[in-house]
Amino acid sequence: MVVQIEFPELEAPARIFFDGKRFNHEAYAQGEIVIVPPAGGESSYQSADVCIQLVFWARRDGCGKAFDSSGGFILPSGAVSAPDAAWVSRARLETLTKRQRQKFIPLAPEFVIEVMSPKDTLPVAQAKMEAWIAGGVEVGWLIGFTVTRFTSDNMYYVNS
Repeated sequence: MVVQIEFPELEAPARIFFDGKRFNHEAYAQGEIVIVPPAGGESSYQSADVCIQLVFWARRDGCGKAFDSSGGFILPSGAVSAPDAAWVSRARLETLTKRQRQKFIPLAPEFVIEVMSPKDTLPVAQAKMEAWIAGGVEVGWLIGFTVTRFTSDNMYYVNS
């Protein structure tokens, strides 16, 4: 297996390739880089469904913008992550320069949605959601494939 890491420019994120195939990744504040493989069919469908619903709501509401899973956010801790869907208010986006909006967004969204894949464990998914909230996210939805239900302050678990 060949691992290749490219740094296109100092401000841009690294691109990671395994055997010539590009993989998404997330960078955590502790310096860890986690490879995120492509989602399975059901997870991809769920992610697309919640994202499109968030986009339609954001357009109707007009108070902010929705982002899909390809949009990365830089949290105050320095971690770079991309939820399955996110919403940021227009007021917060207007504080950013055009250049900042063209790269990873240097702020936490107000709202994030994470869709668990069947291989994800609830404790790991909860920890990821808790990291979002610690980074400034106001509300997070965790959509999963198990029957466990919980709520915690700003985090809501939805059984799919």
